[in-house]
Amino acid sequence: MKVVHVAAECAPFAKVGGLGDVLYGLSNNLMQLVDQVEVILPKYKIIKLDSMKKKGGVDVFFDGKFQKISIVQSMMTGGVILTFIEAPYFFNRDEIYGYEDDITRFTFFCVAVIAYLKTKETPPDIVHLHDWQTAIIPSLIKTKREMSSKTILTIHNLAYQGVCQKIDFEKIGLTTHGFIHEASLNLLNGGIVYADQLTTVSPTYAKEILTKKHGEGLQNLLNQHREKLVGILNGIDYDYWNPMTDCHLPFHYGRSNLNNKKKNKLYLQKMLALNAEKKAPLVSTIARLVPQKGPELIKEAFVYTLKMGGQFVLLGSTADPEWGRLFSDLKDQFANCPDVHFELSYNEPLSHLVYAASDFFVVPSHFEPCGLTQMIAMHYGAVPIVRETGGLIDTVFNEKNGFTFQIPTGEALTTTLKKAFKTFEENEKLKQMIAFGMEKDVSWNHPAKQYLDLYKGVLSLR
Repeated sequence: MKVVHVAAECAPFAKVGGLGDVLYGLSNNLMQLVDQVEVILPKYKIIKLDSMKKKGGVDVFFDGKFQKISIVQSMMTGGVILTFIEAPYFFNRDEIYGYEDDITRFTFFCVAVIAYLKTKETPPDIVHLHDWQTAIIPSLIKTKREMSSKTILTIHNLAYQGVCQKIDFEKIGLTTHGFIHEASLNLLNGGIVYADQLTTVSPTYAKEILTKKHGEGLQNLLNQHREKLVGILNGIDYDYWNPMTDCHLPFHYGRSNLNNKKKNKLYLQKMLALNAEKKAPLVSTIARLVPQKGPELIKEAFVYTLKMGGQFVLLGSTADPEWGRLFSDLKDQFANCPDVHFELSYNEPLSHLVYAASDFFVVPSHFEPCGLTQMIAMHYGAVPIVRETGGLIDTVFNEKNGFTFQIPTGEALTTTLKKAFKTFEENEKLKQMIAFGMEKDVSWNHPAKQYLDLYKGVLSLR
Protein backbone atom coordinates (compact mmCIF):
# COMPACT_ATOMS: atom_id res chain seq x y z
CA MET A 1 0.00 0.00 0.00
CA LYS A 2 1.24 3.46 -0.95
CA VAL A 3 0.08 6.36 1.22
CA VAL A 4 0.57 10.06 0.51
CA HIS A 5 0.00 12.72 3.17
CA VAL A 6 -0.62 16.29 1.99
CA ALA A 7 -0.44 19.05 4.58
CA ALA A 8 0.68 22.59 5.31
CA GLU A 9 2.96 21.49 8.17
CA CYS A 10 5.25 18.67 9.22
CA ALA A 11 7.63 18.91 12.16
CA PRO A 12 10.43 19.74 12.41
CA PHE A 13 10.64 21.15 8.88
CA ALA A 14 7.62 23.46 9.06
CA LYS A 15 5.67 23.67 12.29
CA VAL A 16 3.22 26.18 13.76
CA GLY A 17 1.17 23.92 16.01
CA GLY A 18 0.16 20.35 16.75
CA LEU A 19 -0.58 19.56 13.09
CA GLY A 20 3.16 19.46 12.37
CA ASP A 21 3.79 16.99 15.21
CA VAL A 22 0.92 14.78 14.08
CA LEU A 23 2.22 14.55 10.51
CA TYR A 24 5.70 13.61 11.68
CA GLY A 25 4.58 10.99 14.19
CA LEU A 26 1.86 9.39 12.09
CA SER A 27 3.88 9.17 8.87
CA ASN A 28 6.88 7.62 10.61
CA ASN A 29 4.77 5.00 12.37
CA LEU A 30 2.84 4.17 9.20
CA MET A 31 6.15 3.52 7.48
CA GLN A 32 6.43 0.36 9.58
CA LEU A 33 3.03 -0.87 8.36
CA VAL A 34 2.78 -0.05 4.64
CA ASP A 35 4.98 -0.21 1.56
CA GLN A 36 5.56 3.50 1.07
CA VAL A 37 4.72 6.76 2.84
CA GLU A 38 5.22 10.18 1.26
CA VAL A 39 4.60 13.60 2.81
CA ILE A 40 4.00 16.55 0.46
CA LEU A 41 4.54 20.10 1.74
CA PRO A 42 4.99 23.55 0.26
CA LYS A 43 8.66 24.55 0.03
CA TYR A 44 8.65 27.40 2.55
CA LYS A 45 11.48 29.85 2.97
CA ILE A 46 12.35 28.36 6.37
CA ILE A 47 12.96 24.89 4.94
CA LYS A 48 16.65 24.37 4.33
CA LEU A 49 17.85 20.77 4.19
CA ASP A 50 21.28 19.73 2.90
CA SER A 51 19.82 16.45 1.65
CA MET A 52 17.23 18.06 -0.67
CA LYS A 53 17.50 17.20 -4.36
CA LYS A 54 15.55 18.59 -7.31
CA LYS A 55 13.50 15.97 -9.10
CA GLY A 56 12.41 17.98 -12.10
CA GLY A 57 9.60 20.37 -12.89
CA VAL A 58 5.86 20.18 -13.43
CA ASP A 59 3.52 22.48 -15.34
CA VAL A 60 0.54 23.61 -13.26
CA PHE A 61 -2.52 25.18 -14.88
CA PHE A 62 -3.79 27.85 -12.51
CA ASP A 63 -5.76 31.06 -12.99
CA GLY A 64 -5.88 30.68 -16.76
CA LYS A 65 -2.21 29.97 -17.45
CA PHE A 66 0.52 27.37 -16.97
CA GLN A 67 3.06 27.94 -14.23
CA LYS A 68 6.24 25.94 -13.74
CA ILE A 69 7.01 24.46 -10.33
CA SER A 70 9.96 22.42 -9.12
CA ILE A 71 9.73 19.18 -7.18
CA VAL A 72 12.32 18.89 -4.43
CA GLN A 73 12.76 15.73 -2.36
CA SER A 74 14.47 14.53 0.77
CA MET A 75 13.83 11.69 3.21
CA MET A 76 13.08 11.32 6.90
CA THR A 77 15.31 9.04 8.95
CA GLY A 78 12.64 6.31 9.02
CA GLY A 79 12.34 6.16 5.24
CA VAL A 80 9.38 8.49 4.68
CA ILE A 81 9.73 10.41 1.41
CA LEU A 82 9.57 14.18 1.83
CA THR A 83 8.38 16.01 -1.26
CA PHE A 84 8.32 19.80 -1.45
CA ILE A 85 6.37 21.86 -3.98
CA GLU A 86 8.72 24.73 -4.84
CA ALA A 87 6.80 27.81 -6.01
CA PRO A 88 8.71 30.87 -4.73
CA TYR A 89 6.00 33.41 -5.53
CA PHE A 90 3.59 31.67 -3.15
CA PHE A 91 5.81 30.16 -0.48
CA ASN A 92 9.17 31.95 -0.27
CA ARG A 93 7.94 34.12 2.61
CA ASP A 94 8.91 34.66 6.23
CA GLU A 95 5.82 32.98 7.71
CA ILE A 96 3.78 29.87 6.90
CA TYR A 97 0.35 31.46 7.35
CA GLY A 98 -1.17 34.86 7.90
CA TYR A 99 -1.18 36.44 4.44
CA GLU A 100 -4.13 38.00 2.63
CA ASP A 101 -3.67 35.59 -0.26
CA ASP A 102 -3.52 32.40 1.85
CA ILE A 103 -6.54 30.99 -0.01
CA THR A 104 -4.80 31.51 -3.35
CA ARG A 105 -1.51 30.11 -2.02
CA PHE A 106 -3.01 26.87 -0.79
CA THR A 107 -5.43 26.31 -3.66
CA PHE A 108 -2.41 26.62 -5.95
CA PHE A 109 -0.59 24.12 -3.72
CA CYS A 110 -3.47 21.64 -4.10
CA VAL A 111 -3.52 21.94 -7.89
CA ALA A 112 0.26 21.52 -7.93
CA VAL A 113 0.01 18.38 -5.78
CA ILE A 114 -2.44 16.83 -8.26
CA ALA A 115 -0.17 17.77 -11.18
CA TYR A 116 2.78 16.13 -9.41
CA LEU A 117 0.86 12.96 -8.45
CA LYS A 118 -0.24 12.53 -12.08
CA THR A 119 3.43 12.21 -13.09
CA LYS A 120 3.80 9.00 -11.07
CA GLU A 121 3.74 5.67 -12.91
CA THR A 122 1.15 4.35 -10.48
CA PRO A 123 -1.06 6.60 -8.36
CA PRO A 124 -0.99 6.26 -4.56
CA ASP A 125 -3.63 4.04 -3.03
CA ILE A 126 -4.49 6.60 -0.36
CA VAL A 127 -4.18 10.39 -0.44
CA HIS A 128 -4.57 11.58 3.14
CA LEU A 129 -5.39 15.30 3.45
CA HIS A 130 -5.11 17.49 6.53
CA ASP A 131 -7.29 20.53 7.32
CA TRP A 132 -8.70 23.23 5.03
CA GLN A 133 -5.42 23.97 3.25
CA THR A 134 -5.68 20.65 1.38
CA ALA A 135 -9.45 20.09 1.48
CA ILE A 136 -10.11 20.77 -2.22
CA ILE A 137 -8.01 17.81 -3.34
CA PRO A 138 -10.83 15.23 -2.97
CA SER A 139 -13.02 17.33 -5.26
CA LEU A 140 -10.20 17.73 -7.80
CA ILE A 141 -9.69 13.96 -7.85
CA LYS A 142 -13.38 13.05 -8.04
CA THR A 143 -14.77 15.70 -10.39
CA LYS A 144 -11.91 15.57 -12.88
CA ARG A 145 -11.62 11.74 -12.61
CA GLU A 146 -7.91 11.82 -13.38
CA MET A 147 -6.79 9.56 -10.52
CA SER A 148 -8.10 6.41 -8.89
CA SER A 149 -6.74 7.17 -5.42
CA LYS A 150 -9.05 7.12 -2.41
CA THR A 151 -9.06 10.21 -0.23
CA ILE A 152 -9.22 10.72 3.53
CA LEU A 153 -9.61 14.16 5.09
CA THR A 154 -8.60 14.70 8.71
CA ILE A 155 -10.11 17.72 10.45
CA HIS A 156 -7.63 18.83 13.09
CA ASN A 157 -9.58 21.93 14.12
CA LEU A 158 -13.01 22.72 12.68
CA ALA A 159 -12.71 26.38 13.64
CA TYR A 160 -10.44 26.95 10.63
CA GLN A 161 -12.36 26.40 7.37
CA GLY A 162 -10.71 28.34 4.54
CA VAL A 163 -13.47 30.89 3.89
CA CYS A 164 -13.20 31.98 0.26
CA GLN A 165 -14.96 33.50 -2.76
CA LYS A 166 -16.32 32.20 -6.06
CA ILE A 167 -13.29 33.55 -7.95
CA ASP A 168 -11.03 31.20 -5.99
CA PHE A 169 -12.78 28.25 -7.63
CA GLU A 170 -12.67 29.80 -11.07
CA LYS A 171 -8.87 29.93 -10.77
CA ILE A 172 -8.70 26.15 -10.42
CA GLY A 173 -11.46 25.22 -12.85
CA LEU A 174 -14.03 24.06 -10.29
CA THR A 175 -17.62 25.05 -9.71
CA THR A 176 -18.72 25.93 -6.19
CA HIS A 177 -21.06 22.91 -6.05
CA GLY A 178 -20.50 21.13 -2.74
CA PHE A 179 -18.56 24.02 -1.27
CA ILE A 180 -21.51 26.19 -0.25
CA HIS A 181 -23.35 25.13 2.87
CA GLU A 182 -25.86 27.36 4.66
CA ALA A 183 -24.56 30.47 2.85
CA SER A 184 -20.94 29.82 3.79
CA LEU A 185 -18.47 29.27 0.97
CA ASN A 186 -15.30 27.60 2.22
CA LEU A 187 -12.78 24.96 1.23
CA LEU A 188 -13.53 22.61 4.12
CA ASN A 189 -17.16 22.18 2.98
CA GLY A 190 -16.04 20.52 -0.25
CA GLY A 191 -13.62 18.24 1.55
CA ILE A 192 -16.40 17.02 3.83
CA VAL A 193 -18.63 16.32 0.81
CA TYR A 194 -16.11 14.75 -1.57
CA ALA A 195 -13.64 12.84 0.65
CA ASP A 196 -14.16 9.08 0.82
CA GLN A 197 -13.54 9.11 4.56
CA LEU A 198 -13.51 11.81 7.25
CA THR A 199 -11.56 11.61 10.47
CA THR A 200 -10.93 13.91 13.35
CA VAL A 201 -8.37 13.71 16.09
CA SER A 202 -10.25 12.20 19.02
CA PRO A 203 -13.43 10.14 19.49
CA THR A 204 -15.05 12.77 21.70
CA TYR A 205 -14.34 15.63 19.26
CA ALA A 206 -15.92 13.53 16.48
CA LYS A 207 -19.14 13.55 18.53
CA GLU A 208 -18.83 17.19 19.59
CA ILE A 209 -18.58 18.59 16.07
CA LEU A 210 -21.99 17.10 15.23
CA THR A 211 -23.54 19.53 17.74
CA LYS A 212 -24.36 23.22 17.39
CA LYS A 213 -22.02 24.09 20.28
CA HIS A 214 -18.89 22.73 18.61
CA GLY A 215 -19.94 22.38 14.96
CA GLU A 216 -18.74 25.86 13.93
CA GLY A 217 -21.72 26.19 11.57
CA LEU A 218 -20.93 22.91 9.78
CA GLN A 219 -22.78 20.56 12.13
CA ASN A 220 -25.68 19.96 9.71
CA LEU A 221 -23.32 19.13 6.84
CA LEU A 222 -21.27 16.84 9.09
CA ASN A 223 -24.42 15.07 10.23
CA GLN A 224 -25.30 14.44 6.59
CA HIS A 225 -21.94 12.68 6.21
CA ARG A 226 -21.63 11.21 9.72
CA GLU A 227 -21.50 7.64 8.36
CA LYS A 228 -18.00 8.34 7.05
CA LEU A 229 -16.77 10.28 10.13
CA VAL A 230 -14.44 8.55 12.61
CA GLY A 231 -12.50 9.92 15.58
CA ILE A 232 -8.96 8.57 16.02
CA LEU A 233 -6.95 9.87 18.94
CA ASN A 234 -3.57 11.39 18.11
CA GLY A 235 -0.38 10.10 19.68
CA ILE A 236 3.03 11.52 20.50
CA ASP A 237 6.36 10.50 19.02
CA TYR A 238 8.22 8.46 21.65
CA ASP A 239 11.52 8.93 19.84
CA TYR A 240 11.25 12.69 20.26
CA TRP A 241 9.28 12.90 23.52
CA ASN A 242 11.03 10.49 25.86
CA PRO A 243 12.35 11.55 29.30
CA MET A 244 14.78 8.62 29.25
CA THR A 245 16.59 9.85 26.13
CA ASP A 246 15.53 13.50 25.60
CA CYS A 247 18.57 15.48 24.45
CA HIS A 248 17.12 18.68 25.94
CA LEU A 249 17.13 17.33 29.50
CA PRO A 250 20.16 17.54 31.80
CA PHE A 251 18.91 14.47 33.72
CA HIS A 252 17.16 11.49 32.16
CA TYR A 253 14.57 9.48 34.06
CA GLY A 254 11.74 6.98 33.84
CA ARG A 255 8.99 5.58 36.02
CA SER A 256 11.52 3.75 38.20
CA ASN A 257 13.85 6.74 38.63
CA LEU A 258 11.84 9.84 39.47
CA ASN A 259 14.67 11.31 41.55
CA ASN A 260 16.15 12.66 38.33
CA LYS A 261 12.84 14.39 37.61
CA LYS A 262 13.38 16.32 40.84
CA LYS A 263 16.88 17.23 39.61
CA ASN A 264 15.35 18.64 36.41
CA LYS A 265 13.00 20.74 38.54
CA LEU A 266 15.91 22.15 40.52
CA TYR A 267 17.83 22.79 37.28
CA LEU A 268 14.89 24.71 35.77
CA GLN A 269 14.37 26.72 38.97
CA LYS A 270 17.98 27.86 38.95
CA MET A 271 17.96 28.54 35.21
CA LEU A 272 14.84 30.72 35.47
CA ALA A 273 15.91 32.39 38.75
CA LEU A 274 13.06 30.80 40.70
CA ASN A 275 13.37 30.08 44.41
CA ALA A 276 15.06 26.67 44.40
CA GLU A 277 14.74 26.29 48.18
CA LYS A 278 10.97 26.28 48.10
CA LYS A 279 9.32 22.88 48.54
CA ALA A 280 6.13 23.70 46.68
CA PRO A 281 4.40 22.46 43.52
CA LEU A 282 5.59 23.82 40.19
CA VAL A 283 2.58 24.44 37.94
CA SER A 284 3.09 25.11 34.23
CA THR A 285 1.26 25.84 31.01
CA ILE A 286 2.56 25.57 27.46
CA ALA A 287 0.04 27.00 25.01
CA ARG A 288 -0.78 29.51 22.34
CA LEU A 289 -2.54 32.34 24.17
CA VAL A 290 -5.64 32.39 21.98
CA PRO A 291 -9.32 32.26 23.04
CA GLN A 292 -9.59 28.51 22.35
CA LYS A 293 -6.96 27.76 25.00
CA GLY A 294 -8.73 29.68 27.77
CA PRO A 295 -6.14 32.39 28.45
CA GLU A 296 -8.39 33.95 31.11
CA LEU A 297 -8.34 30.59 32.91
CA ILE A 298 -4.57 30.36 32.54
CA LYS A 299 -4.41 33.71 34.33
CA GLU A 300 -6.69 32.33 37.08
CA ALA A 301 -4.41 29.32 37.49
CA PHE A 302 -1.40 31.61 37.80
CA VAL A 303 -3.06 33.85 40.42
CA TYR A 304 -4.28 30.88 42.48
CA THR A 305 -0.92 29.10 42.33
CA LEU A 306 0.82 32.15 43.79
CA LYS A 307 -1.90 32.52 46.43
CA MET A 308 -1.34 28.90 47.52
CA GLY A 309 2.42 29.36 47.70
CA GLY A 310 3.30 27.47 44.53
CA GLN A 311 5.43 28.39 41.52
CA PHE A 312 4.16 29.03 38.00
CA VAL A 313 5.87 28.85 34.60
CA LEU A 314 4.15 29.94 31.40
CA LEU A 315 5.58 29.21 27.98
CA GLY A 316 3.20 30.80 25.50
CA SER A 317 3.03 32.89 22.38
CA THR A 318 0.16 34.82 20.86
CA ALA A 319 -0.75 36.88 17.85
CA ASP A 320 -3.79 38.18 19.73
CA PRO A 321 -3.00 41.82 20.69
CA GLU A 322 -5.34 41.90 23.70
CA TRP A 323 -3.99 38.77 25.34
CA GLY A 324 -0.46 39.65 24.31
CA ARG A 325 -0.68 42.96 26.20
CA LEU A 326 -2.29 41.36 29.26
CA PHE A 327 0.37 38.70 29.69
CA SER A 328 3.15 41.11 28.82
CA ASP A 329 1.90 43.40 31.58
CA LEU A 330 1.78 40.47 34.00
CA LYS A 331 5.31 39.52 33.05
CA ASP A 332 6.51 43.06 33.84
CA GLN A 333 4.51 43.19 37.06
CA PHE A 334 6.04 39.95 38.38
CA ALA A 335 9.51 40.36 36.85
CA ASN A 336 11.20 40.22 40.25
CA CYS A 337 8.99 37.53 41.78
CA PRO A 338 11.04 34.38 42.57
CA ASP A 339 8.00 32.13 42.00
CA VAL A 340 7.02 33.20 38.48
CA HIS A 341 8.48 32.97 34.98
CA PHE A 342 6.68 34.04 31.80
CA GLU A 343 8.27 33.16 28.45
CA LEU A 344 6.08 34.87 25.84
CA SER A 345 7.49 33.14 22.79
CA TYR A 346 7.76 29.49 21.90
CA ASN A 347 11.05 27.84 22.85
CA GLU A 348 11.30 24.18 21.85
CA PRO A 349 14.27 23.13 24.08
CA LEU A 350 12.78 24.97 27.07
CA SER A 351 9.42 23.24 26.55
CA HIS A 352 11.04 19.83 27.10
CA LEU A 353 12.59 20.99 30.35
CA VAL A 354 9.32 22.55 31.56
CA TYR A 355 7.49 19.25 31.02
CA ALA A 356 10.22 17.38 32.88
CA ALA A 357 10.36 19.82 35.80
CA SER A 358 6.65 20.40 36.39
CA ASP A 359 4.52 18.80 39.06
CA PHE A 360 1.23 19.89 37.50
CA PHE A 361 0.35 20.96 33.96
CA VAL A 362 -2.74 23.08 33.24
CA VAL A 363 -4.80 22.77 30.02
CA PRO A 364 -8.06 24.75 30.56
CA SER A 365 -9.20 24.86 26.91
CA HIS A 366 -12.72 25.90 25.95
CA PHE A 367 -12.49 23.25 23.24
CA GLU A 368 -9.65 20.92 22.34
CA PRO A 369 -9.91 18.59 19.31
CA CYS A 370 -7.20 16.35 20.73
CA GLY A 371 -4.41 18.13 22.56
CA LEU A 372 -0.86 16.84 22.68
CA THR A 373 0.48 18.81 25.62
CA GLN A 374 -1.47 16.84 28.25
CA MET A 375 -0.14 13.58 26.79
CA ILE A 376 3.44 14.83 26.77
CA ALA A 377 3.02 16.09 30.35
CA MET A 378 1.78 12.67 31.54
CA HIS A 379 4.61 10.90 29.74
CA TYR A 380 7.07 13.19 31.53
CA GLY A 381 5.49 12.63 34.95
CA ALA A 382 3.65 15.97 35.23
CA VAL A 383 0.04 15.51 36.38
CA PRO A 384 -2.38 17.29 33.97
CA ILE A 385 -5.23 19.51 35.14
CA VAL A 386 -7.65 19.79 32.22
CA ARG A 387 -11.14 20.83 31.24
CA GLU A 388 -13.52 18.07 30.18
CA THR A 389 -13.69 18.58 26.42
CA GLY A 390 -12.54 16.86 23.21
CA GLY A 391 -9.41 14.76 23.41
CA LEU A 392 -8.76 15.91 26.97
CA ILE A 393 -11.66 13.70 28.11
CA ASP A 394 -10.25 10.77 26.12
CA THR A 395 -6.80 10.94 27.74
CA VAL A 396 -7.13 12.34 31.29
CA PHE A 397 -9.18 10.51 33.92
CA ASN A 398 -10.10 12.39 37.08
CA GLU A 399 -7.92 11.54 40.10
CA LYS A 400 -6.34 8.58 38.26
CA ASN A 401 -3.79 10.17 35.94
CA GLY A 402 -4.88 13.81 36.33
CA PHE A 403 -7.59 16.19 37.46
CA THR A 404 -10.54 17.38 35.40
CA PHE A 405 -13.19 20.07 35.67
CA GLN A 406 -16.27 20.61 33.56
CA ILE A 407 -17.43 24.23 33.67
CA PRO A 408 -14.97 26.75 32.12
CA THR A 409 -14.92 29.14 35.07
CA GLY A 410 -12.21 30.37 37.39
CA GLU A 411 -14.08 28.88 40.36
CA ALA A 412 -14.19 25.39 38.82
CA LEU A 413 -10.50 25.57 37.91
CA THR A 414 -9.33 26.82 41.31
CA THR A 415 -11.41 24.16 43.09
CA THR A 416 -9.60 21.55 41.00
CA LEU A 417 -6.22 23.15 41.63
CA LYS A 418 -6.95 22.99 45.35
CA LYS A 419 -7.43 19.20 45.04
CA ALA A 420 -4.16 18.94 43.13
CA PHE A 421 -2.26 20.95 45.76
CA LYS A 422 -3.67 18.68 48.49
CA THR A 423 -2.45 15.64 46.53
CA PHE A 424 1.03 17.20 46.39
CA GLU A 425 1.05 16.98 50.18
CA GLU A 426 -0.21 13.37 50.04
CA ASN A 427 2.92 12.11 48.34
CA GLU A 428 1.87 8.46 47.89
CA LYS A 429 -1.30 9.35 45.99
CA LEU A 430 0.68 11.72 43.76
CA LYS A 431 3.18 8.95 43.00
CA GLN A 432 0.34 6.63 41.99
CA MET A 433 -1.12 9.25 39.63
CA ILE A 434 2.29 9.93 38.09
CA ALA A 435 2.88 6.20 37.58
CA PHE A 436 -0.57 5.71 36.00
CA GLY A 437 0.10 8.58 33.60
CA MET A 438 3.58 7.46 32.63
CA GLU A 439 2.43 3.88 32.05
CA LYS A 440 -0.39 4.88 29.70
CA ASP A 441 0.55 4.25 26.07
CA VAL A 442 0.06 7.55 24.26
CA SER A 443 2.43 6.67 21.40
CA TRP A 444 1.46 6.49 17.73
CA ASN A 445 1.49 2.68 17.73
CA HIS A 446 -2.23 2.17 18.25
CA PRO A 447 -3.48 5.18 16.21
CA ALA A 448 -1.28 4.18 13.25
CA LYS A 449 -2.87 0.71 13.23
CA GLN A 450 -6.33 2.29 13.39
CA TYR A 451 -5.48 4.42 10.35
CA LEU A 452 -4.20 1.34 8.53
CA ASP A 453 -7.50 -0.44 9.18
CA LEU A 454 -9.33 2.65 7.95
CA TYR A 455 -7.25 2.73 4.76
CA LYS A 456 -8.03 -0.94 4.09
CA GLY A 457 -11.73 -0.30 4.60
CA VAL A 458 -11.73 2.63 2.17
CA LEU A 459 -9.83 0.64 -0.46
CA SER A 460 -12.39 -2.17 -0.20
CA LEU A 461 -15.02 0.28 -1.49
CA ARG A 462 -13.53 0.10 -5.00
